[in-house]
Amino acid sequence: MEPEFANQGSAPARLEAGAAYAPARDYSGVALERLNQVNIELTNIFNDAGFQPIEPGMLQPAEPLFDLYGEEIWDRAFVVEDEARADGDGTLCLRPDFTVPVARAHLAAGGGTGRYGYFGPVFRRSPPGENQPLQHLQAGIEIIGSDDAAAADAEAFDLARKALEWAGVQNYRVVTGDLSIIFSVLEAVAMPDSWRRRLKRHFWRPERFRRVLGRFAGEEPADGAIQAERLAFLKAVGGLAPGEAAAAVAEMISLSDTPQIGKRSAKEVADRFLRQAADAREHPLPKESVDLINAVLDIKGTCPQALMRLRELRGSAFAPNSGADLEASVDRFAARLDELAARGVDVENLPFDASFGRNLEYYDGFVFEMAAPSHEPGAGEVKLGGGGRYDHLFKALRASAPIPSVGAALRPEAMVAAGAGGGR
Repeated sequence: MEPEFANQGSAPARLEAGAAYAPARDYSGVALERLNQVNIELTNIFNDAGFQPIEPGMLQPAEPLFDLYGEEIWDRAFVVEDEARADGDGTLCLRPDFTVPVARAHLAAGGGTGRYGYFGPVFRRSPPGENQPLQHLQAGIEIIGSDDAAAADAEAFDLARKALEWAGVQNYRVVTGDLSIIFSVLEAVAMPDSWRRRLKRHFWRPERFRRVLGRFAGEEPADGAIQAERLAFLKAVGGLAPGEAAAAVAEMISLSDTPQIGKRSAKEVADRFLRQAADAREHPLPKESVDLINAVLDIKGTCPQALMRLRELRGSAFAPNSGADLEASVDRFAARLDELAARGVDVENLPFDASFGRNLEYYDGFVFEMAAPSHEPGAGEVKLGGGGRYDHLFKALRASAPIPSVGAALRPEAMVAAGAGGGR
């Protein structure tokens, strides 16, 4: 049976002749010369900094990737079903990025420490309403196993910054964040583990995160009457034995003769109802816990301003009552700023946003992103790249413990659009 390309889900979407999508851009002439120049610059920068070249396979086992990439990226991934594979696992995925494939290759080689540099195409379907290429080039580094987290974070950021500047990108903007700060608060605040996992998973979607947080806090939505009926149903379902509850929800959905709701199957909707029924039986989060979480999320400004505000929260009257311990994450933040300053980064004016999390769910610490205006007419701003820390990613790959790791990835084609590789 020939493999087919599809997005993961109940209603796979195939790439068909004449479909409306943007293939990879074709380069020739001056544009190709500029792109090649950027590629040479990046390769030399990574080699000079002591990163070992690596080329993981384009096709990767799909099984661990949903939890690592999250729903937003996974919905855009290309999955290859090859039922002829002898090992019985015929579900593969065209790599959506390099970090997870490099991490898998690192573990397969025995683990330990590693410094890797890579270059090649990655593949993602365009988000709804956009017309992004299905593939683009990615060049980057991964620092795996370094015990000095602050120094490794600073090196990854500094190398990405210098790569942009050496390649000729001017006037780019930067945003930084640190998921370990809000995650340390979520870990310490008393709540069901399922709530904590969901809040972490939604962190990079700030509006959705706050809606979920409000629901856990017992806030009444605008449609109060409808919500009351829904809550009564969920409590009734939640009072049944697990098997009876599942059967009741499945029966309700079957009566509507709806095998699929949006992208979710009837079984997935039933599972969702049961999770919400479990939520309805829990006590809401106390106000002081919600206040602390929101106070941390609201921190924006320069890195020194953010550090000062975090130290104020650490010593505030309500922080101890919440059970949150910001000590370790704040100390890591301060140490990283010292390392960045030692590398010549202007930390006094480096922006920080505590609600910033990028759109890959494997990050769990320092994160950053760079963007710049495009020189191409009507293109607006282009994302040049970014990166961050992902220590716990390795546990999802069946490592026995987290491995301290941080990386940075740049987009050569976006760099060319922003002026890299020569003047116009």
